[in-house]
Amino acid sequence: MFTPEHLHVALNHAALIGLAVAIIPLLIGLIRKDRGALLSGLLIVLICGLSIPVVMETGEGAAERLATGEAGVQMDNGAAVFLEQHEERAEVTAVFVYIAAAIAAIGLLIMRFAPAYQYNAAAVLLAACIICTALLIWTAEAGGRIRHLEFRPATSRAAP
Repeated sequence: MFTPEHLHVALNHAALIGLAVAIIPLLIGLIRKDRGALLSGLLIVLICGLSIPVVMETGEGAAERLATGEAGVQMDNGAAVFLEQHEERAEVTAVFVYIAAAIAAIGLLIMRFAPAYQYNAAAVLLAACIICTALLIWTAEAGGRIRHLEFRPATSRAAP
């Protein structure tokens, strides 16, 4: 149960769901000028950003075990294509999530030392969260196609 594949599938949802959820307190904070809501959104984004190295590491382990057959499943050619696509998308997406986490960290500092600019920082972070959520969905789509034939385009469905 604690194989890289299991851990990766469990942990990758934290960033996707977390960043999508962070949009809510950021919006509330901006609309209602609520510092508490802003703080919640900033902290959620920061925590999600900190989860990405673990997600990437477990993903690398899972990919290696799938490629070598250690995971106990045989990958078809389509799975190998989607695994490569998932890895490429994850590398791009991780950069954006790290940027969002950096913006959140800067936003926390702004809240403390330059509160006049906290809503500007929150607006930038809100945009980053929307972009990151879209990128995480894009990445997850390719990841789901590795093992789920029903997620693949009809032209690339091959039996495992």
